Amino acid sequence: MLKGRATTVLFGEQVTMSWLDAVDDTTELKKLYGGKTPSLEGVELHEVKLRQGKEGVSLRFDLAEFPDAPPENWARKEHNTVQLTVRFVGSSTSRFADVGSTLFRIFT
Repeated sequence: MLKGRATTVLFGEQVTMSWLDAVDDTTELKKLYGGKTPSLEGVELHEVKLRQGKEGVSLRFDLAEFPDAPPENWARKEHNTVQLTVRFVGSSTSRFADVGSTLFRIFT
């Protein structure tokens, strides 16, 4: 089962983080979901890419939760799914283990 929060120990204190805390430039996504964090429960994972160098790791998935107030043009076109691609940039081969462990915490 997918979870959307991970607990990390930071400077001796436990901190619960949203998956969006690990993502840059979330302004539009937060605006789309009215400031709340969409859950990762029930996402449909379409693609995982592992690349050496700056491309790093990317995940492409559909969120199970659709926004309560989607943009008007989405309703006109009868869109019913939000699909995201999340890229972990700047990863090197030696950092794939770190990324894998982070993903394991988020997706388990």
